[in-house]
Amino acid sequence: MGPADSPYASGVFFLAIHFPTDYPFKPPKVNFTTRIYHPNINSNGSICLDILRDQWSPALTISKAVAPSASTPPSLKLKTPAEAQAQPPRLEHTGSQNHATMSSSPASRSSSPAPSLVSFLSSSVIRTLQRISSEVTGEDEFNNHRRNNQNAVNDKSHSRPHNAELKTPPYRQPSPYVPPPLPSLTFAGLPSLSASTSSGVLLTKTIAEEIRMLLPPRLQLHGTWTLMYSLDQHGVSMSTLYSRLGKGAFVFVVKDTSDGVFGAFTNESIHPSAGRYYGTGECFLWKASVLPGRNSAATSQLSLSSQSFDINTKSIDNIRFKAFPYSGVNDYMILCDQHFISFGGGDGHYGLWVDDSFDTGVSSMCPTFGNEPLSEEGEKFNILGIEVWRVGPPG
Repeated sequence: MGPADSPYASGVFFLAIHFPTDYPFKPPKVNFTTRIYHPNINSNGSICLDILRDQWSPALTISKAVAPSASTPPSLKLKTPAEAQAQPPRLEHTGSQNHATMSSSPASRSSSPAPSLVSFLSSSVIRTLQRISSEVTGEDEFNNHRRNNQNAVNDKSHSRPHNAELKTPPYRQPSPYVPPPLPSLTFAGLPSLSASTSSGVLLTKTIAEEIRMLLPPRLQLHGTWTLMYSLDQHGVSMSTLYSRLGKGAFVFVVKDTSDGVFGAFTNESIHPSAGRYYGTGECFLWKASVLPGRNSAATSQLSLSSQSFDINTKSIDNIRFKAFPYSGVNDYMILCDQHFISFGGGDGHYGLWVDDSFDTGVSSMCPTFGNEPLSEEGEKFNILGIEVWRVGPPG
């Protein structure tokens, strides 16, 4: 908008601003697309202004160059005007309207100073230029908003009477609702060879209950776990393991030759993944062992295998159970193919890795779960048995 008290009052003028690729080392090009009669603007709309030409500095921005000039107009370059025929117009007042008329005599043209070039730029244009030149960034606006809110809070705190007491929040009574206890686990899919076979599985109910408490709530409701694969029952075959599992959540159990029992929980089926990791942060690694007896030194020499047959009769205090949940460092949960099964990874280490012969395995500290080696034999261990359990009934 043209400035008031000038021949350009109530006029609407449009600018085109072009920022070169090497801005701010080179000045932007500012042109009037609206034809204007002014000594510093030629017929093409180009502006003759020092700060937009040879007096430009990278320290300047558009708003810095224009805003100060809006309050203190620079002197016009009448000696070398951009448009030679354009001279300052003489302002005549006729009633309430302003009319710009041109005098034919040089004396009359020079007797009335021309409006400043930068006076064409209204405050709204200057604010637009400030945003373009990044003088007011989002961070500055956020800091100003936060500072204003803090000042408002401080003003309220100062205006509070000294004898006013702070209101304490009402006391909330705890909910009387107590969820019912989970039903005891039952195992399905066990071979009916003998009455003692169910107690000879690698995963006992005591350890299963510990794993169950770490499962997502939707899976804790399952009261039946199904044995889908066992090395003793189904033989050494990776393809057999994959084909028997199907969909669901699974508990992978490994027993090494030192009678250690450990494994992993997966919220998805174990299957070949074509070189890609899958699974979510619900997955975790675990290991379990039986604490040595406290009453006899001879009991401390018993291995986990000799105690696993009556582990269900022992107190849960005698079971040392450790779990290693998802750390959030990476998403290397599950990686499988026809030659191996692995859980966790990163930095060249696997949390648990088993080869296709089910003969040897590897367990190292991995970033995915931040676990310790699961086997007491060290990072490499020999496999004595493998089981895979589905969390839920047969399906």
